[in-house]
Amino acid sequence: IIKKDQPMGILFIFEQQGKPVSNQLLIWYPSRRKAAIMDIPGSMGIILKSADKMSSIDSVYDSQYPNEFVKEISDYLKFPINGWLLYDEGRLSRTVDLLGGLQLFIPDPVMNNESMKDISLPGGSVVLDGDKVNQYLSYALAADTYSEEINRKQKMLVSLLAQLSQESDKINKGGNIRLIAKEPHSNFSLQTREELFKYLAQIDIDIILTQFISGSFRIF
Repeated sequence: IIKKDQPMGILFIFEQQGKPVSNQLLIWYPSRRKAAIMDIPGSMGIILKSADKMSSIDSVYDSQYPNEFVKEISDYLKFPINGWLLYDEGRLSRTVDLLGGLQLFIPDPVMNNESMKDISLPGGSVVLDGDKVNQYLSYALAADTYSEEINRKQKMLVSLLAQLSQESDKINKGGNIRLIAKEPHSNFSLQTREELFKYLAQIDIDIILTQFISGSFRIF
């Protein structure tokens, strides 16, 4: 795909307690360094081909084997997804720490309370370690709109890619790229992941497009 200069689609799945809390489809032209990110809500209701019924797309999610989940998303979008990278809490935390933390902006401090136990985040432009990034990904404020929640999740992935780019010289030396590449669970081999991360580090972060699927919320 890279040699043919075609767009590549990779689904980043961020999982907590065995469930996907953020699904971000990265579509990019490796040779042109251009990319777009589309949020895929786990609650999106579609007609599941694999189950022949209508339900939320995360109802077919299997943490150990998410291929069916990825295929349903690909079929719905009518866009080929070439592979997936899955990060649970531990994998994401280790990756962030290997990269030296992520630079993120939090408008207001988020403190421990009854509705958000074990969540404590500083306000402003801050560098978060792996544990704090997991908290950043999972917290939800009553005042948050749907688009604000999606925006926060997409900013996390953009920051991850930005840090990968910033640290590319360091991690490409002495086999450090393997430490980053071996963390996510994936359908790609380790060797392929090493090559992918070298290309991901070259994405022009300043012109990444972010999109999300809109719709109406229904409980049934």
